[in-house]
Amino acid sequence: MKFEAQLKEQQTVIHTLQRQMDEQNKGHQATIGQLQDQMKKMQIENQSHAQSMDLQANSQRMTVEELLQQIQSQSQTIKYQEASIQQLQGFNDNLIVMYRYILGLSI
Repeated sequence: MKFEAQLKEQQTVIHTLQRQMDEQNKGHQATIGQLQDQMKKMQIENQSHAQSMDLQANSQRMTVEELLQQIQSQSQTIKYQEASIQQLQGFNDNLIVMYRYILGLSI
């Protein structure tokens, strides 16, 4: 009889321990599920952030390229303006020579 009583007591203890382990396991499973959800959310946020950074880098790259094009265009414009100034100076010099010639004839 003692043996049967001890066996029943041990079975009760085992069942109690199994229930407690099952409850803990459910709690751990829920926590694992929450952590997995958080990880997925963070991965999505990281991907979104990375895409945003790529777009920003591309935008800045385009801005730098546009600035370089503007500088090159302005540099070309300055060269044309310098050439025009030289032509005008030559024309002005010719006018002065003609004016002196005309003045010389009228005297």
